[in-house]
Amino acid sequence: MKHLHATTKWIIVIIVISVIQHLNGQTKPIQKKQPTPVNSKITVIPKTIYLTSSFNRSQTKIPISFNGHNPIELFNNLQKRAISLTKDEFETTAQFEQKLQIEIKTNNWKT
Repeated sequence: MKHLHATTKWIIVIIVISVIQHLNGQTKPIQKKQPTPVNSKITVIPKTIYLTSSFNRSQTKIPISFNGHNPIELFNNLQKRAISLTKDEFETTAQFEQKLQIEIKTNNWKT
């Protein structure tokens, strides 16, 4: 290497370092950043509106956008009601029947 010019030596050193980095997987391709569009439209999903009162049975037609009651709330309420209507281990039959009668009267259950 005595006969090589100084710039040639540096070029060889840079090439060797580049090859070593490439073989070790240390080089990453340059990734261009995607510019954020100025007029990007954000899609807003409207919140579903459910019934909060009893369904009016006198209606002969329902609108296209009718969703009824919230199925998750309906399921949770029915589950709570089913748990409250089970007979406890230490509850007498008379106490359980009294609890049922109170539940029927307060929640307008039809028998």
